[in-house]
Amino acid sequence: MSKNLFSVAAFTLIALILNSCSLSNKEVIFPEKELPISIPFAGNTYVTEPLGSEFIDNYTGKFKSDWTDKDMKMSTYFRVGASGELNIGFEGSNKSGSSVIRFTVDGKEYDVEVTGDTTSLYGITTIKKTAPGYVRIGFQGISKTGDTFGEITHFRIGGQATDADNHFVTEEKMNEGDYNCYFYRRGASIHYSYTLPETDVKYFYNEIIVSEESAVNSTYFMMNGFSEGYMGIQQIADDDRRVLFSVWSPYSTDNPNEIPEDMQIKLLRKGKNVTVGEFGNEGSGGQSWLHYYWEPDETYKALVGIEPDGKGNTIYTAYFYAEDEWKLIASFLRPQTDTHYKGAHSFLENFHPVQSVITRSVHFKNQWAYTTSGEWIELLDAKFTIDTTGRSGMRYDVYGEIDEETNSFSLRSFGFFDEHTEYGTMFNRKPNTDRAPDIDLEELEGIATVE
Repeated sequence: MSKNLFSVAAFTLIALILNSCSLSNKEVIFPEKELPISIPFAGNTYVTEPLGSEFIDNYTGKFKSDWTDKDMKMSTYFRVGASGELNIGFEGSNKSGSSVIRFTVDGKEYDVEVTGDTTSLYGITTIKKTAPGYVRIGFQGISKTGDTFGEITHFRIGGQATDADNHFVTEEKMNEGDYNCYFYRRGASIHYSYTLPETDVKYFYNEIIVSEESAVNSTYFMMNGFSEGYMGIQQIADDDRRVLFSVWSPYSTDNPNEIPEDMQIKLLRKGKNVTVGEFGNEGSGGQSWLHYYWEPDETYKALVGIEPDGKGNTIYTAYFYAEDEWKLIASFLRPQTDTHYKGAHSFLENFHPVQSVITRSVHFKNQWAYTTSGEWIELLDAKFTIDTTGRSGMRYDVYGEIDEETNSFSLRSFGFFDEHTEYGTMFNRKPNTDRAPDIDLEELEGIATVE
């Protein structure tokens, strides 16, 4: 990805602004050519104290109201592609008077006075980057003579550290769609696609470990994905953890009310304490969830079966192993479908932008496929893939590896860390040939539905 992808639009904007702006910070003054790259406040900035604040709009990336709270702290993140000196400044104004904003970079604080209703360019500091990676600019309002602390529209950077591919959310990409800012602020979802045997597969088995520090709200640790849906564990809120199982309808729509009767997902069985409903906005279909408070650092097991019913439909069934027993989640019939298990995958997803500043990781281990001929085959290969946000370069904090201690496929995303794994990287784990699942499949298939 070219550095120019992130800077061409910025140069145009800067050329227009510089005619009427001057570098106003008396403590740090940069020649114009030393701050050539413009980073939008929107899309790259988060409230980091109090964490979870909704003060920044998730769809525009801008303040919802005037900035007046001196206790609120914010952070802007971007990644530079080289080592060397990094010059940092910003574009801002204060129509109500003057204010002092305190910036924190690499643990050092810099107070900058912002004044005037015309956007001006202000210098902050120069730091030394010893390697490519993310930079965090923290800031908060310290004092003001008027009603607000003003507005920051862009940060500006330059220097040797920017002389390679730089990564941040651009105005160009945000302007391509009404929801782009929202999805970029959520961070990149990352996946493993497992290599299935070249024969019909009826069941896919997987195990998961989530660490204590990764048990963060608004996270989906998806274990057993398939071409028509997925199953895994979620943390919705501090007191709300779930096991989720969903199957998409063959009718393409984001509104479940539009699905014709003959293409709706039909419930065949459901387990104890399981809720069944519909879902939309990402395709539509049948959904089920068990409210189960899974514990960090514990190993949990999941099994999903997919098999045609011989009548032009396919049956999808999910089980979850916890508390020394297999629990039925649900069994759905998907009409106009004739398939066995295809597209086995797992993923890590953050589904609320305000949580995107927190890094999460997950271990997936001991994957097996059960064929229609009755054989368990261990799955040892997986391809690392990334969603559109990551592939576009808007977020670069995506990482996959083999965790040697647990012999698992590990995923890590969010939080603006420096490590990065390229899309399409293949991973291979060691075999656990003595750990094939010991499951009485007939017993599981005989679990009766609970009304």
